[in-house]
Amino acid sequence: MSFVSIGTAVKDLRKEKGMTQEQLADMVGVSPQAVSKWESGGYPDPALLPDIADALGVTIDRLYGREQPFERDMMNELAAYLCDIEQEERLDAAFEICRVICASFCGANVYNKYLFPEGIANYQHSQVTTDQGYAQASLKKDGRFFVLAPEPENGYNSYLKYDEKYVKLFEFLAMPNALKAMYFLQMQSRSFFNSGALKTELNISEKEADELIEKMLELNFIWRSDLRGLFGKEDIYGYRLSCNFVTFMYAASLMLNIPNNFVYNMESRSKPLFIDEKSIKKEEENDTDKKG
Repeated sequence: MSFVSIGTAVKDLRKEKGMTQEQLADMVGVSPQAVSKWESGGYPDPALLPDIADALGVTIDRLYGREQPFERDMMNELAAYLCDIEQEERLDAAFEICRVICASFCGANVYNKYLFPEGIANYQHSQVTTDQGYAQASLKKDGRFFVLAPEPENGYNSYLKYDEKYVKLFEFLAMPNALKAMYFLQMQSRSFFNSGALKTELNISEKEADELIEKMLELNFIWRSDLRGLFGKEDIYGYRLSCNFVTFMYAASLMLNIPNNFVYNMESRSKPLFIDEKSIKKEEENDTDKKG
């Protein structure tokens, strides 16, 4: 078994990670001069070894050269990391990982405070577009969300192709009080309601309430059942959309407030996000003709 000095191991591992001495020093909590001293033959305080190993993503044994590099199962490590976090804090931790995803596409291979500036009002989004797909993140304090969309084999429009169902959706949303009805239903702690509740809350006629309900039934946003009581049978409805409506409104907010400034932004896509199927078919036919 060969042994190397800790200073040499730190230097090699730091360079392997693409880190500067300043970045490693910041993560460990020492000065850049201290890191330089280690790498020139010095020896770090033994109490710092766990922090150095964590910063470099290795074990302490690896710092002593007693362990060969190994292939890490990052998926298991990530799952274990999130499971060790308290349930109420887990989504925040997962979102931090999403921020790292955008940063890594833009060439950041070290996780530290310099990569994620706080409080920059004009830079509240990250975006990555490549020929393999795209990622978007809103970093707004009260509006954080993350989208990661690997491109389907036949393009996004193979899944999101034009369909009259989308026309019906937007026709419904254009109806007076339709969006208000959706917000009202989203705010209920219980998923059940009747036409009377919709009529009262929106201050609309019974006819208008029934029209909204019929459209929502047609779009499968709600389901219908009946309740039998002392005064006969009454129709009741259940709301289906749950968090889907929130996702839809996040997308709508992006359409209405297109970001211009980004914390991280990389656009390396060489083709449109929606592919013209007619052009593809024509190119295929031309290729067939050439081969023939």
